[in-house]
Amino acid sequence: MTTALYARVSTLSQDTGLASQEQAITQFCEGHKIVDGQWYRDTCTGANLDRPAFAQLQADIFAGKIDRVIVWKIDRISRSLKDGINVISDWLDRGIAVVSVSQQMDWHGSVGKMVLGIFLAIAEMERQNISENIQRGLDVKRKVHCPSCGTRNQPVTRDPDAGVAKYVCVACGATWDGCCWRGGRRLPITKLRPDLLSVIRAAAESGQKIGRIASTYSLSRWQVQQALAGRYG
Repeated sequence: MTTALYARVSTLSQDTGLASQEQAITQFCEGHKIVDGQWYRDTCTGANLDRPAFAQLQADIFAGKIDRVIVWKIDRISRSLKDGINVISDWLDRGIAVVSVSQQMDWHGSVGKMVLGIFLAIAEMERQNISENIQRGLDVKRKVHCPSCGTRNQPVTRDPDAGVAKYVCVACGATWDGCCWRGGRRLPITKLRPDLLSVIRAAAESGQKIGRIASTYSLSRWQVQQALAGRYG
């Protein structure tokens, strides 16, 4: 029988998070003389169970190869209350010890499962809050000033391939095109249509400041400066 050492982060860019989990688990194993550990590492969201290393872990558990699972925190197994309860309860029923290095708890029995449910509910709430905060931040970034009245508006439609987002002011009804976003980042100004570059130059000639032009068309100040310098279009 083998001890499974499971570590998970949500994205590939979180290498330090994965390394810190591995360090904490390794120190725990050394302190408890555990030498039969086998690593399972995922870089996937904990919102579901569709993870390659986790699938392999489940397969090894079903095959009777694992008698203990060690994680840094219980939410590394799942950030879904339903999935987490079902998976961990199944493991416990199979006689598998589930160890959370940072949460020294006994998950067996009705009290243990009640505490487990609280931890998983908190993990699910944190995941939802993170998702909502990211979306809120992107919505704020996508809001731009109306060139007519200055009211901040979100785009009505987006065309990432053309690099254009269409806006309709909720206050005065003015319409205009701006820079489209993809994945939270502005597309290069070279993706903008030549007529939009002309509009940017006309706005500058009418006396609008670079900061306001950038806000109106969802561009950076540097991009506006490059457009006015004739680097594009």
